[in-house]
Amino acid sequence: MLRLVSRVPVSLIVHDPSPLVHARGYGEVARQVAHLSGGRTELIVHSEIAETEVRNQTAGIKLTRLPLPMLGPASKSEPKSHPVRVSVVGQFKPDRDVAGLVALAQQAPAEWELKILGRG
Repeated sequence: MLRLVSRVPVSLIVHDPSPLVHARGYGEVARQVAHLSGGRTELIVHSEIAETEVRNQTAGIKLTRLPLPMLGPASKSEPKSHPVRVSVVGQFKPDRDVAGLVALAQQAPAEWELKILGRG
């Protein structure tokens, strides 16, 4: 939709080409809109598996695989100048390991900031 409305190049990141539960923007309508862009919209994925799935779902659309933008673990010798924040981001899924999240919360140091953000 951005490409059709704004007339500027658009890159969309597809994090989960086969969501476990219904996710907005992953259906047939979204694929048809992407095809209407005339190949001017680029899709970005972060893994070989996702690349294969997206290629099978959206033939003819420009696709790029880029590494997931994450920093490596900090050295233990570095002093911590900010609190530790742990966030789980994404909509609720029945497959989510809630027991694992509870265990993390029980074992985490009291100064850690724990958040769960997302639909459901």
